[in-house]
Amino acid sequence: MFLEFTRLAVGLFIAIFHCKIADFIFRQEEVFAASAQQRGFPLPMPPKAETLRTIYFFIGVIVVLLELTRIWANV
Repeated sequence: MFLEFTRLAVGLFIAIFHCKIADFIFRQEEVFAASAQQRGFPLPMPPKAETLRTIYFFIGVIVVLLELTRIWANV
């Protein structure tokens, strides 16, 4: 039961802090894409920051819903 509540907390933290997580990942992807293009590897542009924010928000919400379902089914 401890593991389910831990996963629930992680999902909540992802959903709450999705903007900061997405912005950090976006900056890392931009640096990686720029360095790869300088070395001659053509990469597609990373998704927009708003798209990444939406993706991380939904990841957090999905984790929360799955864990609430698991907790409810075990009670």
